[in-house]
Amino acid sequence: MNTYDVIIIGSGPGGYVCALRAAQLGLKTACIEQGAVGGTCLNIGCIPTKALIRSAEVLNVIKNSGGLGIRIDGVQGDWPTAMLRSKKIAAQLSKGVEFLFKKYNVTLIKGMATFKSNTVVTVLSDGITTDYTAANIVIASGSVPRSLPGITIDHTTIITSDDALHMEDLPKSLIILGGGAIGCEFAYIFHHFGVDVTLIEALPHLLPLEDEDISRTLEREFKKQKIKFLTNTRAGNVTITAQGVSIITNTEGKEPSTIEAAKMLVAVGRAVNTESLSLDKAGIAVENGFITINEKYSTAVRGIFAIGDVAGSPLLAHKAQHEGYRLAEVLAGKSPRPLAYTLIPKVTYCNPQVASIGLCETEAAEKGEVIVRTFSFKANGKAMAMGESAGLVKLVADAKTDVILGVHVVGPEAGEIIHAYAVAMSSGMTTSEFGNVIMAHPTLSESLLEVAHKIHDAGVHD
Repeated sequence: MNTYDVIIIGSGPGGYVCALRAAQLGLKTACIEQGAVGGTCLNIGCIPTKALIRSAEVLNVIKNSGGLGIRIDGVQGDWPTAMLRSKKIAAQLSKGVEFLFKKYNVTLIKGMATFKSNTVVTVLSDGITTDYTAANIVIASGSVPRSLPGITIDHTTIITSDDALHMEDLPKSLIILGGGAIGCEFAYIFHHFGVDVTLIEALPHLLPLEDEDISRTLEREFKKQKIKFLTNTRAGNVTITAQGVSIITNTEGKEPSTIEAAKMLVAVGRAVNTESLSLDKAGIAVENGFITINEKYSTAVRGIFAIGDVAGSPLLAHKAQHEGYRLAEVLAGKSPRPLAYTLIPKVTYCNPQVASIGLCETEAAEKGEVIVRTFSFKANGKAMAMGESAGLVKLVADAKTDVILGVHVVGPEAGEIIHAYAVAMSSGMTTSEFGNVIMAHPTLSESLLEVAHKIHDAGVHD
């Protein structure tokens, strides 16, 4: 029997970080991976999509560079080259994780893992099964795209986000079902590469989990970019046709209508990836879609733990990484600081970017009296110089304590500058204390400072 201190099922952001940290702390560690090292995020998720978004951004900037004093004619996207670049980046990072496994003596086991009991995991590789056991087994198998009742994904005409990252040729038209982060990012990519995109969201706004003012601003900018979208619209009957796909849509207050396209991308969320694990043999049940864990990531079965997407929302790579890091320290006998789940930033990487941390205005108002202020990037010198002044920063603070409750940004590099407030909120800073921070001029980050001053009616730049 192959025996380890820790066996981790899955090498995504949570799994590989957990494996590396556990090995650093002296635990004999193995990581089981059926696909490419790095999991969905690195290979067919976070990294490839961001590479393609960068291509779409540059393409859009060049096409609209006349206002910057640059005239370029005949610019067009080269999808195969952009796709090849995204794959090369993912492959390079995957090899990087493999190198780190070797550096820290993490054993990489390739194959499909299945629980044989609550202490033994069987791995099937090239038709051969091998048993492994460990005092601690970590489930970090991630998630997979899900669909809606009545919609069958055939991976050709009706596709998932995974399929979209393997398309060698672009369709002339595309329906994207789901206006969350994944849907908005793909809508941005494909639109700027010349695809006729229609984005459909059942709820009243795109990015329905974000603050409403932020969502409205993104919708306005999408309209300016001529990215078509429908909100308050539910999908009805979906039919595969000779030309592609046809969908009946039901928009609130309107008669049903039919939309046709060459393909349809279903981006309505993700489900836990546990089907092949035979969790029942280990005595583990999935409740409300996720594996239940305690504050130390332990399941109801002694010696079995879960992190990342399988352990509950938010389904974000950085949440999984922090869980993996902390769990490794728990297994090594340390007492890491608990993860502050309410202070996990979220980012949507279309342009303008959207980022947030903490409570939105309506959530905060339900808990007590709040003060809300906004600052427009149109009053920020760096944003104006960049030619990217669309968007705003919104700050929500407690009216009595001045504590920062939530920050919401839509605009240039939102995903980078949000972390100034992530640090502030993690350390318990008030808006007054944040207002004393000195930021360089001209920078986008100054907008964060300005909105803090505005909480006290002391803003000077708008």
